[in-house]
Amino acid sequence: MDQSIRPARGVRLYYLDDAGVLFSESAQELHLLNTMAAVIWTLLDEGHDARETVAALQDMYALDEARARDFVSSALAQWRRSRLVEERSGAPATPAIVPPPIVQPTGGAWREFIAAEERHYRLLSSRLTLRFSSEAQAHTVHPILQHLEAPASDAGIVIDVVDTENGIAAYRDREFHAGCARLDELAPIVKSLLWRTAVHDQRFFLDIHAGVVGNRNACILLPAAAGSGESTLTAALVHDGFEYYSDEVALLEEASFNVYPMPLAICIKASGVEALAERFPQLRRLPVHRRGDGKDVIYLPPPRESLPSSNEPSPVAAIVFPRYTAGAAASLETLRKPEALKRLMDECLVVSIPLDASKVGALVRWIEKTPCYSLSYGSTETAVDAVRSTFTASVAYKH
Repeated sequence: MDQSIRPARGVRLYYLDDAGVLFSESAQELHLLNTMAAVIWTLLDEGHDARETVAALQDMYALDEARARDFVSSALAQWRRSRLVEERSGAPATPAIVPPPIVQPTGGAWREFIAAEERHYRLLSSRLTLRFSSEAQAHTVHPILQHLEAPASDAGIVIDVVDTENGIAAYRDREFHAGCARLDELAPIVKSLLWRTAVHDQRFFLDIHAGVVGNRNACILLPAAAGSGESTLTAALVHDGFEYYSDEVALLEEASFNVYPMPLAICIKASGVEALAERFPQLRRLPVHRRGDGKDVIYLPPPRESLPSSNEPSPVAAIVFPRYTAGAAASLETLRKPEALKRLMDECLVVSIPLDASKVGALVRWIEKTPCYSLSYGSTETAVDAVRSTFTASVAYKH
């Protein structure tokens, strides 16, 4: 695999939540990227070569080398055909027309430090100790993780958050993970690190971008592309009495396709606060955090009574693909299973285990017996009612 590829001059990535859009100025073309492709592009744009990008994907998504290499090779082949990448050269770069990207601080090598505060958390099977070099760091991060707090344990991952000359650095087991310049950029970095660690430690088959809610016996998946309103709908369903599994990630167990709870704080864009403020008045008082993609977000810790009673996976009662359109009447339609499977895989971030005939057969049989719907709506209230009735009917049908 060629190590000397870089993004072509004049090609820029615009983040779209967990996905992205590439714009080629010379060709006047837009190219949609899924989450994995957006991550690969970002790594290349940061100066990583193909080999380093493969290694980063292995670490981020718990992939074996062959699978990570396939992702990178496939993306590069497509981008070569579209002339979105070019060979590296020693010639000086043409001055950029757009402002240069913000350079994230690096942390350098880990050094001993005195922790001002130490906290312990658990997410699925991952036990994590977070050590902060200042109380301000802890007071920024702990409120979005406090519902995951657990007794101290010698086992597990140690995450150190340390003030440096260049800003704030986060280390995982003394290896640099990421850095930021300001305190309001810290929480998204730590939240992402916890999420990646839990996914890395947990055995699963598929990682689907989806909201997940349920009860003690089953759950319902809400897979959706970026901007479809699934986080807002998930939060509203939690307020309505559903258990909260996740607003963005569904880890499906192999063979059973049951879903593990990943109840990290619900991510609400600052622009979407008013849509939920009546249900969660505290949203207006919660701090605003700046994500790495430049978006301002608020993290809503789920109510403790909404947390699943265990870390065990739950069966899927139904799959509903939501789409918010302002002013639209609620419309719930049964999806044909091929279309449902296509939509589900469109939102698949990772297939952690290589597919074969047996696994594909199991996936097809699971989709065949799982009710699948498309939900268009312009009112959160009507969407909540539609999901609740669908869930109740699907659970009754399965029993």
